[in-house]
This record gives sequence, structure tokens and C-alpha cells, in this order.
Amino acid sequence: MKISKLCVVWLGMLIMLTGCGGEHSHNPILPDLPDDRQMQEAPRRPSDDTQDSEVVSPQYPDGATVIVAIGDSITYGWDSTMGGYPAMLEASLLAAGYNVVVINEGVPGERSHATEDRFLEVIAGADIALIMIGINDIVNPMACYEPYNCRTIEHIETLLDKALISKTVPLVSTVMPVNSEGTYAWANSNVQASNAQIYEIALERDVYVVDNYTAILDNGGSALYSDNLHFTDQGYGVLAQQWFDALVENSLIQ
Repeated sequence: MKISKLCVVWLGMLIMLTGCGGEHSHNPILPDLPDDRQMQEAPRRPSDDTQDSEVVSPQYPDGATVIVAIGDSITYGWDSTMGGYPAMLEASLLAAGYNVVVINEGVPGERSHATEDRFLEVIAGADIALIMIGINDIVNPMACYEPYNCRTIEHIETLLDKALISKTVPLVSTVMPVNSEGTYAWANSNVQASNAQIYEIALERDVYVVDNYTAILDNGGSALYSDNLHFTDQGYGVLAQQWFDALVENSLIQ
């Protein structure tokens, strides 16, 4: 009888744990585990083109320029008290007199293959797409769709092509540096290599590159981080200003 009761207790605990895992699979990941969500969810194979797409465009305010910020926890605004750079960017643009809506489509822990998988649905009805992805591929490549073969640049190429085919203007960010004083400091050389490739593929398509990598280093570096990968509000403010300047100086909004 004692053994039966113990089994019942363990079974109950197992059911509770399984339920909690389901609830938290969509929550932001811990700062030092940026890839936890993707390790738990098997991604679907990204589509190869945009033909025969049946994505339904959402409704936005009349006359507004719709900007979608898409990426991982840095776009999501992990550790920000102000909604991250998308919210800051929207506030700055509205204050400057621009009629815009900035949609935050950041998913904590996301990798480039998952961004590609959802990209067409996310940009439906948008005028401009702000793309920032790649850091999770670099710091933990074993959790990519193909372990240790993340194909980051190939996925970013496809994002740019899909945006252009969909008549959405893409801007692509360089991959963010990791905190040089943190445990992922080793990854910065890989980040630099990826950024060189991002410039190449953007140039081939005449797409604007927003060098957020250099902006972070030039405006405080490690002082802008809240942990190994994410930023304080001051750091996110640097990113917001970079996107603001790119949009306004290149006359992408009216």
C-alpha cells in the first residue's frame, strides 16, 4: 500500500510539471539561456518561396506607415522597462510628427530558421520590416534546426527576398555584439564574421544595413548590458535611435 501511494504522488508531480512546461514554453527565456524555447519546440521546415501565399493582411490605422520589428529577445525588449527598442522607436517617430505604427514581433530565444518560418505572416500588411536576428544561432548552434549548421546568412537572405517580393521594404541589422565582460565573449569573432556577410547580401539586393553592432560598441559597450546578451533601457535607446536615423535619413517614411 505504501508503494502505491508513493507512485500516485510521483504521477501527480509529473502531470503538474508537464502542465507547467506547456505554459512556460511561450514565456521569455532566462537571460543566460537565450535558446531554451527553440530547444523545446521542433520548428517547421521554412517554405522556399512566397508563391501561392494566403496570408491575410491585418488592419492598421488609415494612412499610417506600418513598421514591423522582427527578431529575438533583443527585439522583444528583454529586461527593458519601456518595451524595448520598438516602443521607443514608435514614440520617437510619433513625437517627430510621423504617422506610424511599430509592431513588436520579437520572440525570445528565436533562431533565424524560425524567423523565416513565420516571416510572411508577420509582415502581412506592413510597409517596412526591421530585421535583427542571428545571435542565438551563434551562441548555441547545437540547438539550430540542423545542429551546428544554422545557415544564418541563408535564412537572412531569404527574409530579404521574401520582403522584397511582398513589397515590404526591409532594413537589416548587423548582429549584436555580446557583452565582452560576460561568458559569451568568445562569440564576438563569429558575430563579426556574420556581419561581414550581412553587408554582402544586403548590397546585392540594395537593402539598407543598420549597424547596431558598431552603435552599441561606440555608445557605452559593456555598460549598456543588463546581462550577457540583453540591454538596459539605455542600450535599447541606442538601437531605437539607429533605426530612427535609418528611416528618416533615407526618406522611408513621410
